[in-house]
Amino acid sequence: MFISLKGHGLRMVNATDSRCRKLAVAVRTKLPKRGMRTPKAGRVQFLAMMDPDVVADIKLAAEEERRPAWDVMEEAAKDWLKRRARRIARKTAKP
Repeated sequence: MFISLKGHGLRMVNATDSRCRKLAVAVRTKLPKRGMRTPKAGRVQFLAMMDPDVVADIKLAAEEERRPAWDVMEEAAKDWLKRRARRIARKTAKP
């Protein structure tokens, strides 16, 4: 039986020896992270400050689509950059 001690990096392993005594051994392990947190290769970390309601909405939308939040944000940033490039191109193309 495994008992996870979250936040402590410990997992308790309970077993019974040949004399039927319980043996508790603490094993230092890294606990697996929850959710889809591992980005695709070639990505770098980026920190941005946002309104808490916006962050909550992004996380909810990502969960509904069964995608990680970073993937939703990356898609939104790419879309914004495309719209920005078109807007700049229209401004510079005007005679």
